[in-house]
Amino acid sequence: MADSKIIFIDVDGTLVDYENKLPASADKAIKQARKNGHRVYICTGRSKAEVYPYLWDIGLDGMIGGNGSYVEDGDTVVMHQLITAEQCKHIVDWLKSRGLEFYLESNNGLFASENFETRGEPVIQEYSKRKGKEHSDQIKVRDVFPEMIFDGELYRDDLNKVSFILESYQDHLDSIEEFPDLKAGTWGGAGEIALFGDLGVKDITKAHAIDALLEYLGADIEDTYAFGDAKIDIPMLDYCHIGVAMGITGTDVAKEAADMILTDDNFASIVRAIEEGRAVYNNIRKFLRYIFDSNTPEAAAPALYLLSGGLVPMPLTIMQILTIDIGTDMIPALGLGAEHPEDNIMNQPPRRIDERLLNKKVILIGFIWYGLIITLFALGGYFLVNYLNGWPHNPLAPEGTALYNEATTMMLVGVVFSQMGMVMNNRTEKESVFKRGIFSNHYINLGLVIEFVILLAVVYIPFLNGIFNTAPIGLIEWLYALPIPFIVFGIEELRKKILRNKDK
Repeated sequence: MADSKIIFIDVDGTLVDYENKLPASADKAIKQARKNGHRVYICTGRSKAEVYPYLWDIGLDGMIGGNGSYVEDGDTVVMHQLITAEQCKHIVDWLKSRGLEFYLESNNGLFASENFETRGEPVIQEYSKRKGKEHSDQIKVRDVFPEMIFDGELYRDDLNKVSFILESYQDHLDSIEEFPDLKAGTWGGAGEIALFGDLGVKDITKAHAIDALLEYLGADIEDTYAFGDAKIDIPMLDYCHIGVAMGITGTDVAKEAADMILTDDNFASIVRAIEEGRAVYNNIRKFLRYIFDSNTPEAAAPALYLLSGGLVPMPLTIMQILTIDIGTDMIPALGLGAEHPEDNIMNQPPRRIDERLLNKKVILIGFIWYGLIITLFALGGYFLVNYLNGWPHNPLAPEGTALYNEATTMMLVGVVFSQMGMVMNNRTEKESVFKRGIFSNHYINLGLVIEFVILLAVVYIPFLNGIFNTAPIGLIEWLYALPIPFIVFGIEELRKKILRNKDK
């Protein structure tokens, strides 16, 4: 499941608000995740009876319920650990003896004590208020628990857990002592401000349930993501590879346990963040690849000199190389950092966690493919000048002569004009630049203009000729140079078209 991730999402305060309303952003994000081949499970304190149809309609792959006591994948029950009938009777009798209202959580329904609806209303309202819910004073118990049963059987053998209203924190402390065979907890606040106590199967957590599901699926913990907001979610946030806490509704302890915090509680932000992250990553890679393009002819120049035993003078001087690296190279390259993401970027599988930004593919394309094209055009200009002046019958122009300066200038022109085509090529991985819009990136357009102005200045201003060992070039040389960006661009557009056809 290398490319497929497994996502675990808490329900209350994370996936839905405290009136059971599912934000459109969450619905869209989950459907997009499943469309991209990822598996999505809710991981909740709710029992299956509280997972209403509108939640299943998202297209969930399954659920973990009862804070980890129940695990379901599709139609398969992977694990289900219940409170026994004897334990249930003990709990119900104890709560009644203390006058505490409660509800029993079963996959078959929620079963409330006699006065839970009236006694529970102010508690539910306070809980919603603490979570930042507007108009919390208008919320009713039946808004939060629309299918709660108020006259059902309370002595049961199908319970996942029990929640009860705390009259004081001492009720929770006493429950720990009274039920050593169960797991006692609180929710709706920490310590003395907790609103509810709960009792469930001992030694069960959301993390324990996730582990059981992963074993069933044959999946790796490295492929897991968890989203939660409360203290009960901490084991899940700690256990999964990436834990994300809600920034608005999330508790401080949940945020501390998480790897990331979703500051606006909007799942659409996750999609946007991933898209932006992928775009930034790709743009950095485009930047690197473009910078490498001109390194190949820069390396080819001394290599040709050395391999020829000095018969071929250095086709580029040191100052001309600096002109490329500091002047013409950098300005268009910066425009690649502002390139918008490609249309299919969110349909691409996630990159491997160990994938390096500077990898073999980037090096091969930058140095070998793009670099070789630039080198051929640049050296072609160098030898063209010599050819027009008698080579190969006459030796190549030696260093220090006017003809040598003109020949190296022509190689410089060949590199710069090739770069103009290459920066356009690097704007996309496979998508046609025509589809994107030739002039849609204003920063690149500006960079190309500045690059051309710098080149003209270096070639035709006498003062700069002396500094950069350049010389003016004539009409024939310009006729050679001007088509280079278009040829370079056309070759790459053809390659991308071939790749797109292979992907169909």
